[in-house]
Amino acid sequence: MSLPLVDQVLQLTAWLLSLIMFILALYVLLLNTRHLANRHASSLFLLLAINNFAQGLMLGTTDAIQAALPASLLAAISPAIQPGLLIIAIVLLKPRWLDGRWRRIWWPVYGLVILPILLTLMDVGLNTHLWYTGLDAAAYTGGYVSLFDYTAGSLSLPVRVLNFYGTSVITIVLLLYVVLRDKELTPLTRRLARLLLGAQIVGIAF
Repeated sequence: MSLPLVDQVLQLTAWLLSLIMFILALYVLLLNTRHLANRHASSLFLLLAINNFAQGLMLGTTDAIQAALPASLLAAISPAIQPGLLIIAIVLLKPRWLDGRWRRIWWPVYGLVILPILLTLMDVGLNTHLWYTGLDAAAYTGGYVSLFDYTAGSLSLPVRVLNFYGTSVITIVLLLYVVLRDKELTPLTRRLARLLLGAQIVGIAF
């Protein structure tokens, strides 16, 4: 069955963005594989590439069986993006916070990146329903649906609060502090902080 024109455009757009993000992930990593910022940025671009690919894939599904793969990918990757953005903000703006004893403070944020991926793997492999619960075959009629429609497991509330809301607030507070209060930043770094803050606000709004 062919997709409506609007869905076709959205699907192709999502896949084009996925390809761009994948190319950026490789390019940034190969620029300097040893640099901390390059490795982190490359990882984030890869997460975004997978997320966009899965969104495009789900737009073309017609039943729950077809939607199982993109839904599981989105359940694993989408909640990992916001903590990843927080880590990237720290790496680019305050890299010293990841050195020495400061590093341990940010380990829980790395844990939030890994958590939904591990939970989704467990739910798919062991049917534990901790996070990913899958789509209702009787109710799902195809196309894109909200992430929360198939992530209603026993740990769904803490994952949503921590990964989507908590890290968003922390990221905005951090960026506001850097933009308004930090006197050590260079003008270029301050402009980067403003750009990241704007992107964060737009991302929350939409």
